[in-house]
Amino acid sequence: SIFQNFFVVNETPHAGLIQTLIAGITNIVFDAIFIVGCNMGVLGAAIGTIFGYVGGTVFSFLYIILRKKNLLHLCFSKPSLKVLEKTSVNGLSDFIFNISSAVVSLIYNIQLLKYFGQNGVNAFGAVMYINFIFVAIFIGISIGTAPIIGYNYGARNDDELHNVIFKTLNIVFIASVLMTVIAEVSAPLLANAFSREPT
Repeated sequence: SIFQNFFVVNETPHAGLIQTLIAGITNIVFDAIFIVGCNMGVLGAAIGTIFGYVGGTVFSFLYIILRKKNLLHLCFSKPSLKVLEKTSVNGLSDFIFNISSAVVSLIYNIQLLKYFGQNGVNAFGAVMYINFIFVAIFIGISIGTAPIIGYNYGARNDDELHNVIFKTLNIVFIASVLMTVIAEVSAPLLANAFSREPT
């Protein structure tokens, strides 16, 4: 969620954790309601995901609006073409990544429905959920180190900047190796967590 970055700058990273938990729990609850309770299958899973995003977003807005001690506040500002240009250029890579990911997922789902039906989409969804558990570790590392790197870069603390980057790369490398080993060893267990029949 984009709000994670705001919470870090706001010096309330715990709010990001709460927001993620709310979004995840909301998604799980509505998945159970629509998939199991209403027997809506893939459509129910999609609706449950939407409710998960809505739950996390509503919490984020309320946290920023209602909490008086925030460093960041919502307000109206004058339009600025220079700011818009810098923001657009800075966010272009994330925009392209998100759009391409959405398009690839859409194509995957279309092809899975065509060749394997609803079970294929369900299997792909399970793999994506498991994948996100592993990817979330690296997202957490990047979100956690980005403010430190940005601060030292702005303050021109080159020695500390290189030190932070070096340590971060080492952590990422070690985590990558561990995640690969865990994924290979526990693949059947993780797959069976999302399947009624043993694989």
